[in-house]
Amino acid sequence: MKDINTATQDDLVEVPSISPTKAATILDWRKEHGPINDLDNLTEVPGIGEKTVQRISEHFTAGSDSAADDEAAENGAEDEGTEDREENEHQGGEDDAA
Repeated sequence: MKDINTATQDDLVEVPSISPTKAATILDWRKEHGPINDLDNLTEVPGIGEKTVQRISEHFTAGSDSAADDEAAENGAEDEGTEDREENEHQGGEDDAA
């Protein structure tokens, strides 16, 4: 999931019921009020109600939750790659010794 705070207009219009106009309104609100720490705060945006926030929450996260998710995903991907390389290096060493 993407962070609503880094979402572009193109990202937002991928959500059902978010028109380019609503997306622009969200971006303008975010620029004026700063980062969105909780998706429920989007109900403060003119024209955005609870149902729209629910749809948005299926595509985006907000605030520190999304940062933690992104970091965990990045660390997991890095760890996997490191393990694969170490395993291949280790196996290569065994083959040379045999």
